[in-house]
Amino acid sequence: MRLIDRYTLKLMTWPLIGAILVTLTGLLLERVLRLLDVLSGSSNRFGFLTELTANLVPHYLGLTLPAAFFIALFVVISRLNQDSEIDALLASGVSFSRIVVPFVGLGLVLMCISLVLFGYLQPYSRYAYRAVLHAAENAGWSGSVQGGMIVAPNDKLTMTTNFADAAGRRLTGVFIRQIDDDGREQIITARMGQLRTNADGESATLVLERGLQLGTNRRGEPEVLSFDTFAMRVPLSGAARLLRARGGDERELTLGELVSEARRPDSLIPRQTLIAEFLARWSRALSLPLLPLLALPLGLATKRRGSAPGIIVAGLLLLTFNQLLQFGQGLAANGKAAAALSVGGPFVAFTAICAITFVTSRKRPGETPRDGRRRARGRLAGPGPQADEDAPEGGRMTMTRHVAKVLGVQILGALVVLIGVLQVLDLLDVTSDIVERQLGAGGVAYYTMLRLPRLIEQAAPLAVLAGALFGFTRLARNSEVTAMRAAGVSGYRLTAMAVPLAIGMMILQLAMSTLVAPATDRTLVDWWRSTTPPVSREAPQPRTFRVGPDIVVATPSPAGPDRLDDITIYRRTLDGQLSQTIKAASAVHVPNGWKLDSPEVRTVAPGRVQASSAEELIWRTALAPSEVEALFSDAMITPKVAQAALEGTASVRPRSYYATQLQRFAAHPIACVVMLLLAVPVALANFRAGRGGVTLVVCLAAGLLFLVVEGVFTAMGESGLAPAWLAAWAAPALFAGGALSVLLYLEG
Repeated sequence: MRLIDRYTLKLMTWPLIGAILVTLTGLLLERVLRLLDVLSGSSNRFGFLTELTANLVPHYLGLTLPAAFFIALFVVISRLNQDSEIDALLASGVSFSRIVVPFVGLGLVLMCISLVLFGYLQPYSRYAYRAVLHAAENAGWSGSVQGGMIVAPNDKLTMTTNFADAAGRRLTGVFIRQIDDDGREQIITARMGQLRTNADGESATLVLERGLQLGTNRRGEPEVLSFDTFAMRVPLSGAARLLRARGGDERELTLGELVSEARRPDSLIPRQTLIAEFLARWSRALSLPLLPLLALPLGLATKRRGSAPGIIVAGLLLLTFNQLLQFGQGLAANGKAAAALSVGGPFVAFTAICAITFVTSRKRPGETPRDGRRRARGRLAGPGPQADEDAPEGGRMTMTRHVAKVLGVQILGALVVLIGVLQVLDLLDVTSDIVERQLGAGGVAYYTMLRLPRLIEQAAPLAVLAGALFGFTRLARNSEVTAMRAAGVSGYRLTAMAVPLAIGMMILQLAMSTLVAPATDRTLVDWWRSTTPPVSREAPQPRTFRVGPDIVVATPSPAGPDRLDDITIYRRTLDGQLSQTIKAASAVHVPNGWKLDSPEVRTVAPGRVQASSAEELIWRTALAPSEVEALFSDAMITPKVAQAALEGTASVRPRSYYATQLQRFAAHPIACVVMLLLAVPVALANFRAGRGGVTLVVCLAAGLLFLVVEGVFTAMGESGLAPAWLAAWAAPALFAGGALSVLLYLEG
């Protein structure tokens, strides 16, 4: 290994580690927040979460490697280009092909790592993840209740309470709906209740005080009983279900097992599916040594023009390659194409593009086939005045515009890369379903478009962090910050130049989360439901939710969210006692509420039940079809839905959850500004003295720690362990204050 190779690989170390940490942390945090919701009723919530996160690392690390390697390549190549080190190497006789050798060598090492991850570790970790999730889902109810939350220990028992203490043991306004083995319904309400876990660890005892019990006797007649004290056993665990053995999914098989299974004539998995999975893993691994052949020419753009066009083109090409691989796997799995063609074809095309781009640039380093076509058109057009592409319309580039341009390009590039990685991860789970629905490549593109707003919302803070770190590093390494400081520009003013970019990303994120994403989420749910094959459609299941003090059990209607089927409304007094039940075959939304079709009404009082019926009845409530749709589709909570839940319109979770979400809508976009402030010390670091790298790592770690702390505070707020305002605003306030303190120290 020559000196130039060691020097190049040393330059690659920190950008590669930083890119891996940023993308891996972003992917894990996005999944962790979803898992916290799934595990909200588990007694070992954070224990399961730790195991699940650990098992996700091999899978996400394998997906992260190509994007992180690509980002690191562009960072290092851009630095070598800006510092004229590439020019010096070429002038000293080092060929363009020799320059790319250490990058290709590192790509080969990463290829081996990718093969180990995707070929052997990921199949076991995927099955382990499913096993832990299966155990968590079957661990059942933890024996505590949060006020306002709908708890269902099993499919025959539903509980909720108006208020509960911090431990979830002392309850007020208790409602219990129980279905016995004969299918008869029993409703129990009580003003007070107390839960205690039994010694067997498999059940809890619920002691109720001052309540009513409404049931049906064997003759089918309603009965109501009043009680002062009533005790009942409640199971803590759901029905035990065995998890299948590893290997039921092709993604759970190692490379060797894929080959062995494909040779078996009695394999339960189609042979083309196994071949497609085998080829896709090798294609992703073999693409890593090819990336330098593409990154080096595209990264060597002219110094004045910058490398932004190359980054965007390369990122889109890599994203397209991965999506074509997934689409090809879906075609092969559904028997619509041979695996060698549908999966091998995109890899051959990607290899050809990389090779042609590199060979073309050997004569003119930094040139791509597109540049050659542009030069040919210029010769045909003849001589003429040449405009300076980089000169702004108003004349020379100002300092503020230059800083904004450098940082803006880096932030935009980071956003594109992060969205691409998130899209690849998202499509891994749905491409086969899209192909099965016979939606083709257009269906993949449509799904990607509808998911884009949510991905922008998720990636925005990390994009600001990564883009600001790379941008400030470039300004510092090129001594541009030194020149600004010599001209009297303080660190405060430099920060002020960059803040508008963070505010712009903040506005973009806010617009995505509150305006665009809710609409695209609804469109995606409707489209996915309408394209589900008839044989795969499951009958809609009834859901239980709260509307003020009342409890409602209803089934979603295929006609849309403005209609409910098999609806039962349990009216309660303010102290939680059952006062009336209303059952109807359907309910249709009307301007002043919901019109119930042929309702049967039972008015409940101590010792008696009075029954009546009507042709129709208006249930006067502010419950809107959009809120019904959010309840039944499990879509992302919007500010409107959260506010409506707090006002008592419709909810299935505790008030603390909706209050935290409402505060988070306002606080989360602030993360973009916080990320920028955390990156500012890199601009003021002394890279020539060798301390810049340490500062870069510390700032990166601070940004990732901020996301972790923000997630922890959010989980605490949703579970009621911290006030909603504290859960939403504590992390931004703490880290913004810390970043400003560091800036004051550096300027002091």
